[in-house]
Amino acid sequence: MFDFILDQADNARPLHAVRPAELARLLQQLPPAQAGYLRNLGFSGKAREVQFLPGPDGVAGAVAGLGDDRSPFAFGHLARLLPEASSWALQPGDYDFSANVIVMGYTIAE
Repeated sequence: MFDFILDQADNARPLHAVRPAELARLLQQLPPAQAGYLRNLGFSGKAREVQFLPGPDGVAGAVAGLGDDRSPFAFGHLARLLPEASSWALQPGDYDFSANVIVMGYTIAE
């Protein structure tokens, strides 16, 4: 796994990885203010799209678009788009890390 994506750690923010076909489901699961925020921004779940979710103390989480790419390469953009020195807990979604793959120097594993 990427070194900035952790198991559910106390200070890790949730990171939702979503494909366009699953976006409506995610928007139903998010708090209404965050779902409305993503709708207002026109977030679509396309590849390499990242939006930060607002919270009472600043950034409460993030949503990353995967597009239709089903490979681990769909996550490659996160290393440069997520803030340095931040921790993220990848939330369940429509992706599979069952195969170990090396991408840009990171090992992606379950």
